[in-house]
Amino acid sequence: MTERSPVSALATALKRLNDADVALACVVTRRTVTSATKRRPITADHYFRLCAFAGVDPVSGWDIAPRAPGPFDQGLFSLGVALRRMLNGHSLRQAGKAMGISYASVERIEDHKAVSIETTLAACKYVGVHPFGYCHGTFDVSRGTGGVIAPQEGARPDVRAA
Repeated sequence: MTERSPVSALATALKRLNDADVALACVVTRRTVTSATKRRPITADHYFRLCAFAGVDPVSGWDIAPRAPGPFDQGLFSLGVALRRMLNGHSLRQAGKAMGISYASVERIEDHKAVSIETTLAACKYVGVHPFGYCHGTFDVSRGTGGVIAPQEGARPDVRAA
């Protein structure tokens, strides 16, 4: 049996939905929805919003309960990566090797710059926080995917809980 990637799982889930409704609910353009459906690169913020709305875990590709999409906090993510790197005593190169990405990608993350979905997911795994832990809003993510359990309504996920 072939495992499908989370990007493929999202594309499959989006094909069952109306592009205009998804775009409106996720605060993205229809072009972004079309790009995700065709497995083209989109920003991490848009990817996580679409995953939450479509009910797809962005790490495993498994079905989860659909949730209200919230924006991805790039600043908090960058800080989390930088802190984990410092706590581990890693240089940029060592952290990149541990994540399976280039040191330049680690530097881009820490400089609050956009990187690919795969790079973002690798960095989240390195930090030990599910990507939804960096999204505003409430998300109910199974611990089986290494994630964050939803906080009370309206509260920010506690990144220390993972």
